[in-house]
Amino acid sequence: MTIEVEKIEAFRNKFEEVVSSTIAPELLMPEIVIDTEIRFKDITWPFYNIISQMEPFGPENLRPHFLVRNAFETGFSKILKEQHLRFVLRQDNMTLAGIGFGMADKLPLLQMKKPVDIVFKIDENEWNGQRTLQLRMIDLRITGDLATTN
Repeated sequence: MTIEVEKIEAFRNKFEEVVSSTIAPELLMPEIVIDTEIRFKDITWPFYNIISQMEPFGPENLRPHFLVRNAFETGFSKILKEQHLRFVLRQDNMTLAGIGFGMADKLPLLQMKKPVDIVFKIDENEWNGQRTLQLRMIDLRITGDLATTN
């Protein structure tokens, strides 16, 4: 397509007008592709090492997204730097920590003391010379509550 430079703004405005008046609301909701559902007990160093063998990750080779259902907040979750969520969740007898960058608004969901479903990537965290696996949150909702998804 070719367009004259001085007509780009008018084209952009008309395009936005037509799209916003015709697009279905459900198409405006972002979609998260989940590779598989797992349990906290599955998140081990050998499992992480297998995932790491799939690197390098990028647009054509995305890092896997996992889903864990029915996890509970442990009381140690908090907001960092006013916008990030540091959380600690438990499923069965296993506890894992994680980070949700720009997801401070999810803390009230955790504080409801209801089971949550979390979509995440597995990351390696090194702090004070100690390496641990952590969850990097992509999204979170109360278990069974479709209304709390973004």
